Amino acid sequence: MKEINENKTIEELENHIWQEPSEFPTRLVKNIFKLRKKPIAELDGNDVRLLITQDVGIEFIIGRALALLSENILYEALYYPGDLLHAVLKIPGIYWKKNNPTLRRILHIMKRSNIGAIFLSDKRNEFEETLKDDFEVFLKVYGNM
Repeated sequence: MKEINENKTIEELENHIWQEPSEFPTRLVKNIFKLRKKPIAELDGNDVRLLITQDVGIEFIIGRALALLSENILYEALYYPGDLLHAVLKIPGIYWKKNNPTLRRILHIMKRSNIGAIFLSDKRNEFEETLKDDFEVFLKVYGNM
């Protein structure tokens, strides 16, 4: 994983400035626009989750996501425990294939957290069930890389 200057914004790191439209088509577009202008160091867990789910600046914010997950694998960004992990597990495969050190890091974090044991409980809600399914698929696809 390459070192990122977290005092910079996604726009600065990409060297691609989005021009502000006279009107934003949706609140989501407006939020993403604003987050691209915020220094990486100032992004909170929900900002990171949102950017990841929208496939924006992943290579620049993945370090923040992994730092949060290494402290709490079921970090709750906004919606439910594990929503940040769920976003990370859904990052497109092309990213993981190009970023093997980052993949090894998330696999290490998941192994160290013993998250598999968390999923053995019979008392899972629908979010935990979906997260468990995505976790198992992720391990099946990337666990032996």
